[in-house]
This record gives sequence, structure tokens and C-alpha cells, in this order.
Amino acid sequence: MSRFVLVSVVCVFLSACQAPSRIADPVVTAEPSVTDIQHGFGPEVSTEDLSMHIKVLASDEFAGRAPGTIGEDKTVAYLTKQFKRLGLKPGNGNSYVQTVPMIESLVGPNSSMSVSSKGNNQSLLMGKDMVMGTRSELPEIKIDASDMVFVGYGVNAPEQKWNDYAGLDVKGKTVVMLINDPGFHAGDASLFEGRRMTYYGRWTYKYEEAARQGAAAALIIHDTEGAAYGWDVVKNSWSGPQFDLPKSEDPEARIPVQGWLSAEAAGQLFKNAGLDLMKLRAAANKRGFKAVPLNSQLNVDLKNSTKRGESRNVLAMLPGKTRPDEAIVYTAHWDHLGTHPDEPGDNIYNGAIDNASGVAGVLEIAEQFTVNKPADRSVVFLFVT
Repeated sequence: MSRFVLVSVVCVFLSACQAPSRIADPVVTAEPSVTDIQHGFGPEVSTEDLSMHIKVLASDEFAGRAPGTIGEDKTVAYLTKQFKRLGLKPGNGNSYVQTVPMIESLVGPNSSMSVSSKGNNQSLLMGKDMVMGTRSELPEIKIDASDMVFVGYGVNAPEQKWNDYAGLDVKGKTVVMLINDPGFHAGDASLFEGRRMTYYGRWTYKYEEAARQGAAAALIIHDTEGAAYGWDVVKNSWSGPQFDLPKSEDPEARIPVQGWLSAEAAGQLFKNAGLDLMKLRAAANKRGFKAVPLNSQLNVDLKNSTKRGESRNVLAMLPGKTRPDEAIVYTAHWDHLGTHPDEPGDNIYNGAIDNASGVAGVLEIAEQFTVNKPADRSVVFLFVT
């Protein structure tokens, strides 16, 4: 890709990027093939145009758009065709495609997790009580009797004068934390951005920070309101292959084991430890919160299979009129959960909302730019795997 000075990244709020869910997908009664899309899109954003893009991308023909599958091939071809239809220039030299190296990881069914608390042994079942995975690329990870610590929201934000890890050494320990930001559950607009989630509230950040702190494992307590999606979404998202950049491409620290606890499993864990989860959650929303030892130990035996592959980003650009080396980026992810052949019945996770809707929105925005005068800065339209 050309070396742009990135002045702004415009996020399309038509997607639920961290919440892939089959349940939320609307029923598509007509499933047009790619060939049904004609070149008759209008110059204005319309419900019909948006709907047609979504119906194609979320059709069974695209098989749930999992990276590294025929669904990816069809998606890349469709998006490239749309960029060419709009007369947009390739965004990666002479190509609309950017190859991305990929690691596919899958937790084996013989993996296990348990917690020992004051003589109580709590076995946690994959899918029902917890989900877990690893970005380590190792074939097996064992954690024996790792001390567990509740670290509130697991946030270290100097500009907010907030550090849930203050004075705490969690090397080799397991950190347990809440989803979202401090202030969310209390509805306190003076903390972070209140009900509006920042990056500190996302599960990706929480694992990244736990890795920087040297923890052996990080577990996020699920609650539907804080996550903005139910437990089934977490279970479905983590039940199949997980895709990531190889460590060689992304050298930041990675936590050995990362996962979620269901609300019920977390409540039982705290009860076994003689603690009240709801009281601790309330305390975690206040400045000066101090991490609380859970008087419990985590045991994990994680079997992990990995394979290397490639996936693709699709990108195009509209050169700027006066400042072509500066760019505004409109972006959405094109992928979803694919097809789960081991599940009975309709096992295609079509991903209409997550994120065919976001892709359709960016395509419509792109069309608006092509029918108006060129902007001062270049505009990049980026669909990422």
C-alpha cells in the first residue's frame, strides 16, 4: 500500500465487530448469487442497494465467509468487482488485494480447566462455563495452581489516572476481570466515557494488558449488558478455529491462556472463595480500587493445534485533489464464522449483521465519493480479514 499520512480512521458503526453471532442474523429468504448483482446501483445511498450487498455476502453461497475458505475467495472476488465497477484505483500498488499471513489455532476437545478454592474443586466445561484459547502457537500449555487475582476492569490508563494493576505483581498468576470500562456498570459519565465503551473496555485490550503485566492467564467475566451480546455469542465465537497474525508479524507480548467465564461460573468461583462478586464489581467502578486475591488456584491443560495459511485484505483508493499523500480510511471487516460441519441442521453462520452490513455501508459510502467532486485528501476503502 502507498505510504499515506493517516489523518483519520472513520469507523462504520453498522457492525458488531467483536460479537460474531448467528442468532442476530436476519433471515434472508432470497439468496441471489453474485451474478444477480447488476451494474444498476443508483447514485444515492438506498435501502435496496444496501440490502442487495448484504443478501449476497450473507447468502449460503458465501458459506459464512471464514478466512482461508471458498467463502473468502467469493468475498474477495465480489469486493474487487465492486471496486472496479466504481472505477476506484487499486489500493495496494496495482492490486486490490493485500495478502495477510495467518495462523489458525484450534483448542482440542481433551483440553480442561479447573479452579481450586478453599478445598472446593470447580471443573469448568468448555462452552458451558468457560471458553479458552491461546495465541502462543504452542501445541500444549499447562498451568498448575496459578494464584488468581481479581483486577477489576484490568485497565492501566495513565491519562485517566487509573491503574488496576497498581502495586501488583501478577507474573505467573491468573487475572480475572470485568468486561467494558470502569464507570459503565455504575453509569458514571465522569469515569472514562461512561456508557460508551473505549478500547480499554474491549476484550482484546484486556488480554494485551495482562500479557504486558506478565500474567499466565486472563479470564474475563461475561455479562450481557457489559459485553453487549449474550453468552451464546462468546461460545460460538470461540468454539471453532481462531485466526491470528503469526508472532513473527506481531511481536507484542501474548498471554499464554486467554478466555471468558460465564456469569454463573464466575459467581460460583467467587462464592467458593468466600467473596461477593457483585460487591467487588461495585468497588471496581470507584477510583482507588485495589486488586483482590481470590484465594483460588487455576489449573489448565490446553491442547492446541495450529496451521499456517494466508488470508486477504481488499482495498481501493480515490486519489486526493490537493493532498493525495494524506488519507481518510473507511473500513470494515469482511469475515465471519464460516460453516461448522460438525453441527446438525443449518450450520452456516451467514454473518448478515456481523459484518456484511458494515461492508455494505462502506461500499455505499465509496459510491458517494465517486459521484461527487474529488476530495482534498485521498480516500481509502479497506475491507480487512
